[in-house]
Amino acid sequence: MDLTGPDARYAFVLRGHVATAYVDQGSGWEFLFTADTGGAIDFSDPVVRAQYRYAASVRLDSGTVTLDG
Repeated sequence: MDLTGPDARYAFVLRGHVATAYVDQGSGWEFLFTADTGGAIDFSDPVVRAQYRYAASVRLDSGTVTLDG
């Protein structure tokens, strides 16, 4: 995966207790991964979203994606 291009994009979609990541390297969206919390965390709850707002970050470094908690 190369996100260094001028049209590269990364998306993180939250639905209920499922988070899905997609990437567009300039030629259309591609699926990366899905994480399911098994109901332990419900991202549709505004209070939960507020608590986890900055719980994860993404760093792009020379085309490498690093996810930090």
